[in-house]
Amino acid sequence: DLILLGEETAQTGAFDALDFFLRNEYVPDSCLLAVCEGNAADMLGATSAIDDTSSLALEKLFSDAAKKSGRVMTTTLREFAIGYYGVSESGFMPYVRMQPQKSETQGGAGGSESGSGGGSGAGGGESQSEVIFSAEQTGLDLAALLDPGGKAYVAAPMRWCGVMLAVKAALRTLRPYCARVLCSSYLPDWRPGVDYRTVYSAHKALGGGVTIDLIHEWDYLVDLFGKPERLYNLRGHYSELEIDSDDVSLYIAEYPHLLAEVHLDYFGRGYRRTLELFCPEGSLLADFGAGTLTWPDGRTDHHEEPVNERYLREMGYFLDYAAGPAAESLNPPATALEVLKLTLGEK
Repeated sequence: DLILLGEETAQTGAFDALDFFLRNEYVPDSCLLAVCEGNAADMLGATSAIDDTSSLALEKLFSDAAKKSGRVMTTTLREFAIGYYGVSESGFMPYVRMQPQKSETQGGAGGSESGSGGGSGAGGGESQSEVIFSAEQTGLDLAALLDPGGKAYVAAPMRWCGVMLAVKAALRTLRPYCARVLCSSYLPDWRPGVDYRTVYSAHKALGGGVTIDLIHEWDYLVDLFGKPERLYNLRGHYSELEIDSDDVSLYIAEYPHLLAEVHLDYFGRGYRRTLELFCPEGSLLADFGAGTLTWPDGRTDHHEEPVNERYLREMGYFLDYAAGPAAESLNPPATALEVLKLTLGEK
C-alpha cells in the first residue's frame, strides 16, 4: 500500500491530508508514504519504463530489493505520524519525480515516454541529474570520455577465479578447435527473498536481459582467444518467466582455428556455468560452479574457493596498476566496448 501526495499538498499541510488515512480503518498505518513532483493524479496516470502504469512502477521503486540497494529510503504512515507529533515535530517522505526516457536514436535504452525516479527528502527539492549510459550505446567516443594519459580498467571478475586461471595455464599445452560455453540458471533463484519481477534483470528498459547480464562469458572468451571473425546471435523471450527482457541468447562464433558456441539463459533449473574445450587429446571441462577442471585424461583438479577470492585478486591487480608506472591495463575500455558489441551480436 502507498499514499502518494502531490507537491502542493505536501507543502501546504501534509498532515491535514494524512489525518484522513490515519482515521480510516481500511488503510493500515503500515502503508508507505511518498511525495511526487506536481500532481499525484498526473503521476499515477502516466506510463513508465518499469511497467504499464505508474502505480506498479512505484511499487517496484519502493520494493524490498530497492531498499536493500541503499538507493531508496521509505517511511510509513505510522512512522511519519510519530515524528510529526513527537519531540522533533517533523518527518520525511521520499520524493518521486518523472524523468523522460531517451529514445533509441538518442542512445537511450528505449521504453515508454516517462519513467519514475526516486530520492529521499524532507518533502521536496530538486535532485542532481545523473549521466546514465545505455548498454546499447556502442558508438561512444571513448577518447572524449577519458582523460588523455589517464589509467582505466574495466572490472572483469570471472577472469580472476581459480578455475579460469587454471584454464589459462592449461592452454599453454592444449590446442582446442571447438569451445562450448554454457551459463544456465533460474532468475527467480538469483536473489533469495526478492521478487525477481521487481529487479532490473526483468526489464529491458532498465538494462535487463540475459544477453547483457551474462556478458562475463564473452569477456572471458575474448580474454582467452581474442575477437572472433564472424558471429551470429539469436535471442528473445521464450519461457514463462514474467519479464519483458530476453531470457535466452545463443551464439555461434568463428575464429581462424576455432569454432565457439555460447548458450545463456535465465530459465535453467539449477546453476550450470561451464566451458568445454574440444582438443585432439579429448575435452577439457571447466566447471565454474563446482570449482573443478577435468582434463582429457579424466583427472580432475580442484580449485574450490570462496567467491570473494576472485575480487581480492582483481583488486590487488588494480591497486598495483593504479599505483604503478603508466601501462596498458589488462582490460582497457576499448576492449570492454568490443566485448559489449560482441555480446549484442554486432560483430
